[in-house]
Amino acid sequence: MCGLKNLVSSRNVAVALLVLTGLRALLLSGMAPWVGDDIEYRFMAEDGSSDLSGPAVTGLRDVAVSQWYHYFNINGRTVAHTLVQIINPLMGQTFFAVANGLMYVLFVLTLLRQVDLEGGGWRKRPGLTALACGLTLLTFNTSFTPTCQVGYVWMFTLVFWWLSCYFRADSLSYGRLWLLALAGLVAGWGQEALNIGVCGALLLHVMRRRSLPSGFRWLAAAFCLGTLLICLSPGALARAGRTSVGLPESAAVFLRFSRAFLLLVVYVVWLTLCRRVAWRELYLRNRFYVEALLILVGFNFLIGISAPARQLFGIEALSIVLLLRLWNCRGGGFCERTVTLALVLAAAGMVAVSQFRLTARTRICYDNIIRESRTAEDGSVVYSCFEPDNRLWPGEHFARTIERLIENETGKTLTVLPAPEEETGCQR
Repeated sequence: MCGLKNLVSSRNVAVALLVLTGLRALLLSGMAPWVGDDIEYRFMAEDGSSDLSGPAVTGLRDVAVSQWYHYFNINGRTVAHTLVQIINPLMGQTFFAVANGLMYVLFVLTLLRQVDLEGGGWRKRPGLTALACGLTLLTFNTSFTPTCQVGYVWMFTLVFWWLSCYFRADSLSYGRLWLLALAGLVAGWGQEALNIGVCGALLLHVMRRRSLPSGFRWLAAAFCLGTLLICLSPGALARAGRTSVGLPESAAVFLRFSRAFLLLVVYVVWLTLCRRVAWRELYLRNRFYVEALLILVGFNFLIGISAPARQLFGIEALSIVLLLRLWNCRGGGFCERTVTLALVLAAAGMVAVSQFRLTARTRICYDNIIRESRTAEDGSVVYSCFEPDNRLWPGEHFARTIERLIENETGKTLTVLPAPEEETGCQR
């Protein structure tokens, strides 16, 4: 047991898990085919159009023009989509894969920055680092492509970095406060799935603590202004007006796609019933994050929740922060912590294996479509065979965007359809 304890407490475990977390993101990002929105973001948005139907992006000037029209006609996540429109047509998949792998490491580190580690940092708390890695691998189940990863994981990393600076801002000089306010505007303009809850918690924080220096109020105002720019985008308002989801459907989708949140609920119940920890104590120790989480839960049910429920990723991120904070203070003894970590990491490993299998299958199917499209005659049909169920991978929208990509690259007009079994030998 002593040998196992020394192994688990070694900083090498924390380093290894951070490397594996980044490596998993790098490999999946390099494998995942860019289809759907990731093809569309290679093209420009145009005035009056609610999609990216313009010519291909060829430089930074095209990106700036496209994002201007994008803000007014599609949605207001300008910071994230500017990065996507730079990466997809101009930087390429290899650059993105490496950058995304590094970003996952930074994401875990910024999560840990939300936990009060007295003097040690992540190197001296490998158990907490391992839990953060495991929970990160369990959640954010989405495509490893720029439109999904930049829009959520990258923007969340920026927000959590900014929050860690915000809570230490009393020691910053006047000039650095202005720089942090500018960073807060950018971070707030990133992704409303997290930022709406953070805005609410920031406002409650500065209203409750009237003795705070005025710099904190300016920082909170800058962040909230950035989020307001997303919410007041004419494109975002138009899309919101077309969405209507009932409460029963929202509840079903919420329960289906929430992982970290449900783990948090179970853990809090266990703490209060078995450890006799008072609800009030848990709330007061983690007030900012609890308030941000509750605001997001209420907001999502207010607007309606629909699959694939990426709008819940902000709730999941805050749930991970709260799990880490509670586990750091109330995690129990060595055996209890070891069992908890083993279960979380085992579940995370199963999710990772499933992701690699699915991504490999989609990559093979995509490569076959592209290879056949480059040799097919203009106006012909290219069949998609996604074994073992012989269906169009993975839907109508992706097929149409692949057709658009081929037309832009080769000038040929093709149609992508599911493969008939009798012609391909695919088995259902």
